[in-house]
This record gives sequence, C-alpha cells and structure tokens, in this order.
Amino acid sequence: YDRRKLTPQKGCLLVGPTRTGKTHSVSALHGEIKRMLKRTGQAEKFSFIEIPAASLNDTKRGGIRRWMYVLQSKAPCIAFI
Repeated sequence: YDRRKLTPQKGCLLVGPTRTGKTHSVSALHGEIKRMLKRTGQAEKFSFIEIPAASLNDTKRGGIRRWMYVLQSKAPCIAFI
C-alpha cells in the first residue's frame, strides 16, 4: 500500500478453516504497520486488540456494543476475534 500510494480498506474479514494462516497473516500485517508508523513517529497511536468471541455475546458486560465503543476509542487498530 505504501509503495503504490494506495489507501487500505476500512476492514477485512478473514474466514476459513483452522490452520490456514489467518492469525499469522494478521500478526504479520500488524508488524508491518507498526514498522511503517515507527518511521513516521506514530507507532504509539496504533494498537492490536484481541477480542474473545464469547465476550461478544456477554450482555452483562455490554456485549458487542461495548466492544464497538472500545474499538472506536482505540482507532486506528486491528481487532482480532
């Protein structure tokens, strides 16, 4: 994206069977984004958030609405469920 001066998508959903490299791809993407932002001095502004899938249905703790609020307050970020 950086070399071609492209704007990345707002979101991407990786779906597939286990052991196909989804987690590895997201971790690699996070590392590359951190490295790029470190060059510009903005590395502290970006975060990687892991969300337990069970907590999305937990209405006692706010469920998906709570996580959407957290993600909006932490933007820009990668959310990994």
